[in-house]
Amino acid sequence: QEQREARDLCLKAGLKREAVTMELVLGGYVLQAKQTAQALEVFRDARKRTEAHQLPELAVQAQLAQASTLLVLQRSDEAARAYAEAGKLGMAASAPVLAIEGYRMCGQLLAGAGKVAEATAAWKKALEAAEEEDALAESRR
Repeated sequence: QEQREARDLCLKAGLKREAVTMELVLGGYVLQAKQTAQALEVFRDARKRTEAHQLPELAVQAQLAQASTLLVLQRSDEAARAYAEAGKLGMAASAPVLAIEGYRMCGQLLAGAGKVAEATAAWKKALEAAEEEDALAESRR
C-alpha cells in the first residue's frame, strides 16, 4: 500500500521517471508476496507508463521484469518473446547491456524448447549488442 502511495505521490508531483521507478519497485514487492499474476500487471502498467512518458531506458527494465515474471508463471514462450522485446528496446535505448540480457535469455529459453535456429539468432543479436557496448566503452575512453 505504501509503495502504491509513493508512486501516486510521484505522479501527482509530475515526477514521471520516479513514478515508474516506484511502480517497478511495487511490482517487485508484489512478486515477492507471491502474487505473480498481479505483479505481471504492475510491470505491464509500468511499461505502458514508460511509453506514455517517453522513458526508453525504464521501458527496457519494465520489459525485463515482465519477461522474468512470465518465466515464474512458467509461460516460457511468452517469456521468450518478452525477452526478445527487451533486447530490441535495449538497443533502441542505447542500453546494450540490457539488450544483451534480453537476447541472451530469449536464446536460452528458445534453446530449452528445442528451437535451435531461433536461439542462435537471438544469441547473435546478443553478440551484436555486446559489440555495440564495446564500441561505446571505447568511445568513452
